[in-house]
Amino acid sequence: MDKETLILLDEMLERAATSITAGRIAKESIRLKNPTRERIQLAGETLVERAADLYPELDAYVSSSTEGTITLVLRARNRQ
Repeated sequence: MDKETLILLDEMLERAATSITAGRIAKESIRLKNPTRERIQLAGETLVERAADLYPELDAYVSSSTEGTITLVLRARNRQ
């Protein structure tokens, strides 16, 4: 993955993590430049892996569109 895309993904992850609401959920989206199926899939996998490493107390979910929009949803885990 190119450096510019990694920076965008990291910034998106940071924004989502810092904006967890009272409902304990956050959602952020970006649109990739020159999206291909492989780039979209790699971006989604990268977001989930980075979220797990940086924020183990949050569950990460990623959705994407064929137009290149990647949406990250972070949710605080229920405490038991």
